[in-house]
Amino acid sequence: MKNSISTFYVLDTQEALDASSHVFKIQLEYIIDTLKENSRVKPVLDKNPCFNTILDKNIDDNPRIRFWLTCTKEFIKSLNSDIDPSPSSISCLFVDSLDPDRVIELHLFELLGIWIDFMINKNEPFRFSLKIKMPENLKLGSLGKINLSDHSKEILVWNISFNGNDTLEFSTSDTDTIKVETQLKHSLNPENFRDFSIVTDHSKGVFEIPVHDNALCEPYYANGAIIRSKSACERWCQEVLIPAMNILDEIDEGIVSESLSLVTIILPLHSGSIGFGSASSEDILGLIYLPGVDTKYDIAECFLHEALHQKLFRIESAVNLFEDHSPMEEEYYSPWRIDPRPLRMLLHGSFVFTAVAEMWAMFANNPDYDHSNGDPAFLTLLRAQQSIKAIDIIRKYGNLNQLGKNLSNSIYDNAFSAIERVNPSKGVSQDVATQLKDHNEKYITYLQ
Repeated sequence: MKNSISTFYVLDTQEALDASSHVFKIQLEYIIDTLKENSRVKPVLDKNPCFNTILDKNIDDNPRIRFWLTCTKEFIKSLNSDIDPSPSSISCLFVDSLDPDRVIELHLFELLGIWIDFMINKNEPFRFSLKIKMPENLKLGSLGKINLSDHSKEILVWNISFNGNDTLEFSTSDTDTIKVETQLKHSLNPENFRDFSIVTDHSKGVFEIPVHDNALCEPYYANGAIIRSKSACERWCQEVLIPAMNILDEIDEGIVSESLSLVTIILPLHSGSIGFGSASSEDILGLIYLPGVDTKYDIAECFLHEALHQKLFRIESAVNLFEDHSPMEEEYYSPWRIDPRPLRMLLHGSFVFTAVAEMWAMFANNPDYDHSNGDPAFLTLLRAQQSIKAIDIIRKYGNLNQLGKNLSNSIYDNAFSAIERVNPSKGVSQDVATQLKDHNEKYITYLQ
């Protein structure tokens, strides 16, 4: 069944990717130029001019470079104010020296790993040298990380090269050459110097669970504790996440492949309570957090939910959906939350949950669906009615531009269509009405 979740396709995925990547390139160019001109950074670059090679404005848009870019913005602000960088911008670094320039060097090493991964993915050979004290662990993007603790005690001249095919080498005059097989993404035999990321080649796309990447596993951006055990993540991926993707694939043959073009990195969150959730950050597009639970249908919903947020975030990075004079305050009733929200996030919620309603409507009409996972008619009606309520609030208080109006109209129509597809019983309708009424009355002080 092709494109059954029609709300997902209201916004074109490739257009969202192209628009956001264009904005990202502009930001990357500006931040790199600004960093190079910083008075604290210049001496570090003068000492090792080859660092200029990795300050590459052509690096592809991906979650790692977006995280580095976000941290660099804060980093530059701190350096310009002659204060140490904020913890949120450098907490992923293992600071191993009292040298005033060491944090700058380590921040550049973060970029080095991203750049090496970028060049290897292009099969583009390179060779350069750094006279520097290497960190104990050097991250190499999707290749994982290598342990250099035996060689990181002093300043040495390091020669770093890639042959454009299958071998990355690190060498000094005092050590044996460290060779990284770049086409090897995992190994059954533990290597004493390399930790692999979890890279999964699903039939509809490739995604990664980077348990060893302290930057992407940064707790400041998650809404729960990130599961860092490689074996636990591998088991959850094979037993829950991939089956959840397959569930979506069965009801909409295009949705997983398009979602995986928006989402390339997934991290599971520890979920020890009855309630659990997923999350995305606008600063790290391409990365999502999913609850580390074992219920496949919940993960299918959360994966779809976050992919939709990612798509709309990307569109919003390039174009506005509201007029400039539209209210921006966080004072509006949200049918999904206990706190007041801005109109923009009500639009996000309605976009996401209308698609979720369509998903449940598909299960409601599937005789093979296991109802122990929840009543799909109830969930369809609940999510659709919540979305309709949110759009009503936006129309009452907001000022959408034409693009925003087109989007909201499609959401509204699709929410009603989802309800029609399940034809909910009187009992289901009453149960949903009661739940919506109870939530509404709790937060009657919010604008609605």
